[in-house]
Amino acid sequence: MPAGNGGTCRCTPSYEAWTYAKRDGNRIRKTFSGKGAPAEAKGRRSDAQSAVRKGTMKTPTAITVREAAESWLELSRTGAVRNRLSEAPETSRVSSDGVGGRGECPRWSPRHVTR
Repeated sequence: MPAGNGGTCRCTPSYEAWTYAKRDGNRIRKTFSGKGAPAEAKGRRSDAQSAVRKGTMKTPTAITVREAAESWLELSRTGAVRNRLSEAPETSRVSSDGVGGRGECPRWSPRHVTR
């Protein structure tokens, strides 16, 4: 927030590191603030550019919580989701009952998660 009356600003600036992923046609962004933010942003941009060139980093895909839950339920029905013991008792029980015991996903708000 500015100090007002011609004083110096006391705000903490933020820095955004972004890289354009030509393959995906989007920017990959991350914002940094606080002490050391400029150096952190430069390092992130350098790392992201290298990863995009190598093909190991893609732009994040925003999906809703409901879409993520439905995807997980479908994977659990096919047996692709397993517990640490390579067995699927919990997942098969949940997938047969659905989330909340109704056999389907509950109504969640359309908030997005990142894959």
